[in-house]
Order: sequence, then structure tokens, then C-alpha cells
Amino acid sequence: MTTNNTERYEHIIISGQPFERGLSYGKQTKSKIITNINYYKEPGVLPDWDIVQKYIRDNYLKSIEKYYPSGLLEIKGIAVGAGVPVEDIIVLNARYELLGWKKSLGLVNGVERQSGDCTGGICLPNATKSGDVLLGQTWDNYQRVLDDDIAVLLEVRPDPSEKIAPLIMLSEAGQLGRTGINANG
Repeated sequence: MTTNNTERYEHIIISGQPFERGLSYGKQTKSKIITNINYYKEPGVLPDWDIVQKYIRDNYLKSIEKYYPSGLLEIKGIAVGAGVPVEDIIVLNARYELLGWKKSLGLVNGVERQSGDCTGGICLPNATKSGDVLLGQTWDNYQRVLDDDIAVLLEVRPDPSEKIAPLIMLSEAGQLGRTGINANG
């Protein structure tokens, strides 16, 4: 099925401290986030949802809290804004690894739903007419991202106190980050 969603992604702008950014993001993309979560809850996409939730609580949540507390605040904001559990937002951010975990558990049968990985490329200065370095990356994802209209162009404007450059990226709704670039290039 082909849709017209490829013509333009919804442009989401979030700003402020991590929780505030997440709250805004969750509110602005609530229906997209819920659609995305519902896909991963479908039988066969990941291991049993209760097992996934326990794995998230026992492993990811503790690690994010310890090593990336500001990220956890943003995740909590997204969850509150979208009206979903924190664990569901973590699933969206860990979905690639969780799909690999499913494979390692031997739970893959039939046709794989996940397509190949993304491809990156670089042209060094001596290979470009302008002498600039050019970077590119494909997003070799499945058609459902387009069909379900869950991709967003996410513009992040951190609070100046964080000393983080603003950035823009293409992402699945509910993910903190994906393919993008910051204001420093």
C-alpha cells in the first residue's frame, strides 16, 4: 500500500528542560505514539508484551536512570504527554535492540517483519566539487512507518543551561533520537 505520507513529515518543535520537552513531544504526537506502541504489542513483533515490560523494568529503566537521567526525565515527559506507561516509551527507544533480543531467544519464525539495516555514506573533501564533507544515511525501514504516518521531523531546542546544541532529526514518534544533525554540524 502506498500513501501520500512521504511528501511531508510532521514537524515537531520541542524546547526547554528535559521533562518539559518530553511533555510537549508526547502531547503533540500522542496519536502517533499510541499507534507505534500498538504495533509493537501485536503478537509476533516482540516477545510476549508482559515479558518485554518486565525486561524493560529490570534492565533498561535502571540503566537509563543511572547513566542517562536527563534522558529518563524526557522519556517520563513523553509518557505523561501521551498518556502511556514509561516502559512503553522505553520500548519505542529500544525497539531495534528488542527485535535483536527476540532473535536471540529463538522466537523468530516465518517471515521477518524487520527489514535490513540502514546504510551510511560519506564523501570526503577531495571527492566533492565544493571541497566539503558530505554525509548521508538511509532509513531502511518497513513500509508501516509511512503507512501508519509515525515518522516525525523532530526539532529539539534544549534549555541554554544544558549547554546542548539544538538539533533536528527524523524519528519514529516517541523516540528521543534517530537520524539527524545538531547545530554544530
